[in-house]
Amino acid sequence: MIFKGTVKIGEIYHGGTLIGKVFKGKTKVWDVNPYEKGEVVSYQSPGKYEGTLSVGVWTVSLCGSGGSGLGWALEGYPWAANGGSGAFAEVTFYNPVSRKIVLFAPAGNEAGSLDGAAAYMELDGERMITAGGGTKGVFNSGGKGGVVTIAEALDVLSETKINGNDGGVKLSFDEGSGGESVSKYDEWGKGSRDGSNAGGLRLVYERHVR
Repeated sequence: MIFKGTVKIGEIYHGGTLIGKVFKGKTKVWDVNPYEKGEVVSYQSPGKYEGTLSVGVWTVSLCGSGGSGLGWALEGYPWAANGGSGAFAEVTFYNPVSRKIVLFAPAGNEAGSLDGAAAYMELDGERMITAGGGTKGVFNSGGKGGVVTIAEALDVLSETKINGNDGGVKLSFDEGSGGESVSKYDEWGKGSRDGSNAGGLRLVYERHVR
């Protein structure tokens, strides 16, 4: 840390140029970057991350959990309906001031005919990103895919928003159809019949300057 009296200085400038690192000999004594550029700070499925988000550019990936479905017999034939899959969002944004961050990724279902849950990001208690969970499959109807919402207050630099896939109905002893994962990572949020996949979260530090 660098202080002026009792006040911590977050940045150092030479003229109008931001100084990224300060060395004493070969030893680095200060770095404007809290992490290495491109470093994965958290990767969980399911899980929760809480901490202080420093000033800079960050990428958050979130996926809701999938819905689970149902099996039944009709006129002697076995049928199955899958739940919908969770929505997926990957958002790169600029954080202008240090804020408390909460990331949450829900567990999947271990039984049938249950809704999935949303993954989300909050900054100082304000919901910024929600990746909705898939809904449950019911008699003769598959579940619906989750939906992504992003608050206008977030300073977004780039975004990927993929709503979840709907589940479907199939003549089957086992699985119905549909509900495939839309996540870039590990089939987060897949919907199925008897159970469903957990959601996930990923936090990456990109750089200090917007």
